[in-house]
Amino acid sequence: MDLRLAMRVERDSQIAFVGAGGKTTAIFKLARQLQPPVFITTTTHLACSQASIADKHVEWIKRGISPDFNTLLKSGIVLITSGPGEENRLKGLSNPVLSELHQFCLNHRIPLLIEADGARQLSLKVPAEYEPAIPEFANHTVVLAGLSAIGKPLSSNTVHRSEKYSKITGKHSGEIIQSEDFAAILRHPEGGLKNVPISSRKTLILNQAENIDPVSIIRPVIQNSIDYFDSVIVAELQHDKVYSVHEKSSGIILAAGASERYGEPKQLTLWKGKPLIRHVVESALASPLSEVIVVIGAVINPLLEILKDLPITIVRNQNWQEGQSTSIQIGLDQVNQHSGAALFLLCDQPQIPVNLIDEILRVHTFSLAPIIAPEFEGQRGNPVLFDRVTFSSLRNIKGDKGGRAIFREFSPLLFPWNDSRILLDIDKPEDLAGIPPE
Repeated sequence: MDLRLAMRVERDSQIAFVGAGGKTTAIFKLARQLQPPVFITTTTHLACSQASIADKHVEWIKRGISPDFNTLLKSGIVLITSGPGEENRLKGLSNPVLSELHQFCLNHRIPLLIEADGARQLSLKVPAEYEPAIPEFANHTVVLAGLSAIGKPLSSNTVHRSEKYSKITGKHSGEIIQSEDFAAILRHPEGGLKNVPISSRKTLILNQAENIDPVSIIRPVIQNSIDYFDSVIVAELQHDKVYSVHEKSSGIILAAGASERYGEPKQLTLWKGKPLIRHVVESALASPLSEVIVVIGAVINPLLEILKDLPITIVRNQNWQEGQSTSIQIGLDQVNQHSGAALFLLCDQPQIPVNLIDEILRVHTFSLAPIIAPEFEGQRGNPVLFDRVTFSSLRNIKGDKGGRAIFREFSPLLFPWNDSRILLDIDKPEDLAGIPPE
C-alpha cells in the first residue's frame, strides 16, 4: 500500500509533520501520491535544497500580497515559504499568512502539508520548550521517528536534544536506547505528542524499518504507543515501502432480530451454560478490538441483564423490523470516529474463536483491504470486516440486506480458514447440537 492510503489522507487534510527520521521524505512522498494541486509549507524552516523537490517554489513574504493562486492551482506540488533565512535555509510563513493559506486550501479542497519541526537530520527528537510549531487548524498530526536509533547509545549524535530524552526516560548519555523508552518518548506529552491539537488525528510513523527485527524491536514500540495514537504506520519511506498500519478497530454485534424462524430469541438460548449473545461478546472482548458495540431491538431487558457487567456499548435499534441494514447503520453511528474498521459479528455464532478475529485484524493491518472475510473450502464465512472506506456505502443499504449488498462495489479479500464452523447458521434448535467440536 502507499502512504496516502496508509495515512487515510483526504482532500481537506491539513497535516502537520513533527519529530525526526524522515519528515521531508514523508511530505514529498505523500505529495507525489496525491492528486494535484498539493501545497507544502513550514512553520519553522527548510533547507534551500528542498525547494528543488517541488514543482514550484513561491516566496510569500507579506500579508495582503498574495501569490497568483490561479497559476498555483495548475502547478502540481507547490512549496510556499517566506524569504531566505540564515544557514542557507528558507523561513516559514508568518501566522497571518499561514492562516490565509489555510483558508484558501480549505475553500479549494487542496491538501496542505506542513513541516512543523526540525531535527538536524537525526532519527529521533525531543522538542524544546518552544517546539513544535503545530498550527491549531491542523486536522491531522504525523509524528515521525526513525527506528534506526534503537540499539544505539544515547547521545547528541543519535537524538536531537538528547538531554530532554534523559529527563523523560531517566536514561543517561551512553546508555543504549531501548524500544520501551523509545516508545515512552513518542507518547509523552512533552515528547512526540507535544502541542498536538486536541481534535487532530494522530498518526505515528515508525520509519527506517528495513532490517529492523519486527518481534524484538518494532512490536514493543507499537504495543507501548498504540493507545496514544489513532494509527501507527511501520515503513521504509526512502524505498516507498509501507509494511503495516495499526489502527483502532470496532466490533459490532448484531443482536436486534426476533428469531421468528427459530421460535424463540436466539440471543437468549443457552449453549455450554451461557446465552449465545454472552459467548459472542466475550470472544469479542478477548480479541484486540478496541471497542465492542451490541445492537439490540426485539429483545431489550433480558439482554441488558445478561450483558450488564461487561465493558461494552449497547444501542437500541427501534426500527429493527425494517431489516438488518438498520442495525448495521445504528452500529456504525456508535463507532469511534478514528476507528479504521468495523468487524460485524452475529449473535447466533458463538463458535467463532478469538484467534479468527485476531487473524482478520492482522490481515487488515497488512492490507487495509476494504472487506475481509475467512473462507472454508471456497465458501465465504463470518465474521466480516469492513474498512472505514466502505462506511458511507453501508449507510446507504436499505431493507433486510447485510454487507453483502456492497460486495460489487468493494471486492472482498478472502483468506483460507480450516474450520467449517465459520459457515454455520443457527436457524433451528438442533443446529446447536451440530456445531463441530473445537
